[in-house]
Amino acid sequence: ILQLTNLRQLQLSGNLFSEEEVNNVISALGLNFSCDETTVEIVLTTDDWPTDTTWEITTRDGTVAASGGGYSLDKYAHDEKVCVPLNACIFTILDEFEDGGPVVDITRLGKMYQIDGAFAEKVVLDICA
Repeated sequence: ILQLTNLRQLQLSGNLFSEEEVNNVISALGLNFSCDETTVEIVLTTDDWPTDTTWEITTRDGTVAASGGGYSLDKYAHDEKVCVPLNACIFTILDEFEDGGPVVDITRLGKMYQIDGAFAEKVVLDICA
């Protein structure tokens, strides 16, 4: 089941499935993603201690628009898309035990931001800049 999120990559790199077959499987499994606001894609590769990682995207006034955590697989690339308001610009990632966190790639409106994992407690990043 974990590999289903990479189904499109399988199709592109190995021609194992036609585009129609890929779309049918994704649709049947309820994996379609649509957003009528702003899509933010987060690729978070966990470290050796995935359970101590959490993140959130907030507006400048502190309203939480999206959040994540509860990871259980170490050294795994979790690819998530979230739908947030246009003014949700602050990405914060926390490492509960302050021992360095995951590597994170964030894409918003075509611009990519990266966190290299070399941090202690947290990183706060403006993803609207």
